[in-house]
Amino acid sequence: AIFFIPATFLFIIIKFFPKRAFKIITVSSVIAIVGLFFLFNFSLGSGGEFDFLLPYQQEIIICGVPTISVPHHIQIPVQKNSIQGLLYVVVEHFSLFFYLSIKRLSAFFGISRGYYSLFHNVFASAYFYFIYLVILFGIKNLLKRNKAEVWFLITNIFLMAVTVMLSCDEWHNRFILSVLPFILLLGVISISNSNKKNFVELTTKVQE
Repeated sequence: AIFFIPATFLFIIIKFFPKRAFKIITVSSVIAIVGLFFLFNFSLGSGGEFDFLLPYQQEIIICGVPTISVPHHIQIPVQKNSIQGLLYVVVEHFSLFFYLSIKRLSAFFGISRGYYSLFHNVFASAYFYFIYLVILFGIKNLLKRNKAEVWFLITNIFLMAVTVMLSCDEWHNRFILSVLPFILLLGVISISNSNKKNFVELTTKVQE
């Protein structure tokens, strides 16, 4: 739910202040980043069970499921449950971070799981990738119209994807399901905004 705050703010700026959107968003982003930095550090430093370092030590892609039997020995010279600790891992162990990020994003967007059957993974992934292809097909028209609405949807999806990329994906695909309505709406908007002339030409070619 917290992702609705920046997404809604972005929607309001683009919708009602389009001429000053870039300046307002730039200034607001700097203020938000500084504020969130101190807020997250305070929240993480106040205690809790979550360990930001654990998903990297055990190469966790699906939350709670280590993919290696012998954990990596990663030493952090700062408080590990902090923004500084996370940035240290990203910078100093970039190859590990990049490898896990790709795996996590693949699991997130493709909803594939090693404990599902091949048929299950292929069928589920095909459904989602078909929607992504529909969005890409109408990407030009998608960005030309409904700008505020589109950026609201994209922001929510982007923030959830970044969260997964930095930590792990949920066992039952709850993370992707939370933004599935936004993904479907992007697909609908891209189709509804597609050039009718191109659609007629495509239909004619298929009939031929």
